Amino acid sequence: WDLKRLCDEAGEAEIQAEAMRCTPETYLAYATSMRPPYADGVVPDESPLYLFDAQLPQRLGDNWNVPALLGRNEKGKAQEGGGEWDHDLFGLLGERRPDYRWVIAGPERSGSGWHKDPNATSAWNTILSGSKHWLFLPPHVTPPGVFVSHDEGEVTAPLSLAEWAEGYLEECRRRHGERGDGMLLEGRCEEGETVYVPTGWWHCVVNTSECVAFTQNLVSRHELGAVLDFMKSRPTHVSGFKRAPSSCAPLYGLFCARLREYDEALLEDALRQVREKE
Repeated sequence: WDLKRLCDEAGEAEIQAEAMRCTPETYLAYATSMRPPYADGVVPDESPLYLFDAQLPQRLGDNWNVPALLGRNEKGKAQEGGGEWDHDLFGLLGERRPDYRWVIAGPERSGSGWHKDPNATSAWNTILSGSKHWLFLPPHVTPPGVFVSHDEGEVTAPLSLAEWAEGYLEECRRRHGERGDGMLLEGRCEEGETVYVPTGWWHCVVNTSECVAFTQNLVSRHELGAVLDFMKSRPTHVSGFKRAPSSCAPLYGLFCARLREYDEALLEDALRQVREKE
């Protein structure tokens, strides 16, 4: 699954590349122009546009097989030691669930700046072709050069990954690497490898070659308490749902109701965790 095959399979419907919507053909031409040798007069983007699309997994659904250990049982059979939805409890919301699967692709140097995944979910990311370099910091360690509002609703950071790396990468390694407090996790993922992103962890990633990846956000029983706390205490920050943020508040009640029907003991344990944070 290189970028050309992805764009060929995607058809003519527009795809999302950061703030830009374009056809797959247009994005492929753009990504190709980011490869050396560059055409006369072409100055490559410092941080090329990153394809990050939630519709492609649905349109190309027959091409993906999600490993059972990384997502809910796609065939609807109960997982050993747990219920059918234990690996992705947002699945209980059915059509009301937020976006949760994305195809991610882009040329070398494209990527995502420092962020935490939405709605306190965890995630996995599998590389279909190419390679990525990852940096992780635990929830309580804000990356150098990143500024977060008191309610964590706004994050201010350099405009591009390249700008952050130039100004703060060495500081980050000095403060949080092996010779610092040891909090920084850093590594490279190659084709066929998968990285797991725990709930609440800061992370950023850059493509070290042209790369295509598949990612999914999920709610397992392990982070359910954190997700319910997020939905209850910060309803306007809940993202990825099909309706406006102001209409997301009732989803907390709906999710709790579905959880109660599914596994009341699981819900009560998660609500206890929510109360402990209040």
